[in-house]
Amino acid sequence: MTRQTLSPQRLKWIFLAISAAATVAASAATPGCGGGEPEFDKSALHTPETLVQEFVQRYKNLPERASARAKAAAAKSEKAIASLPDPDAPSGKSAQKEAAVKSKMAPQAQTLDGLIASLDQRLGEFRGISKADAVKQAVAALEKAPELKPDDRKVVVERLSK
Repeated sequence: MTRQTLSPQRLKWIFLAISAAATVAASAATPGCGGGEPEFDKSALHTPETLVQEFVQRYKNLPERASARAKAAAAKSEKAIASLPDPDAPSGKSAQKEAAVKSKMAPQAQTLDGLIASLDQRLGEFRGISKADAVKQAVAALEKAPELKPDDRKVVVERLSK
């Protein structure tokens, strides 16, 4: 009997075959990345209370609620920005129409009526809870919000309760 030695070329091929087999075996042993249904963090979902918190924040930022000093600063900055040429200004009729629609929509969203309408719409979009229940929870949270003026609170509660 003679002893045969393996050439370096054959050793490379054997090593490659063993590596490929180990990779295939490891892939078959761990299918997918976790599998099953994805789990979402429940705290990330909106609730009527979180919508009321967002409403209160937007209410505090309404232009009519801003102090005179803040209004003057905003007017000055808007004037400076308006005097600058817009490098991204689109040309064409459709872009002009879009800009006109946006300019009409922006002031509407910055009014108390716009905020109430937005809150009312979003309260109706919950899954698993009726709009009436969502409104009840929102009204309870609004009653506890000290940031709202009493007259505005009354208007918001009346509009949501309709």
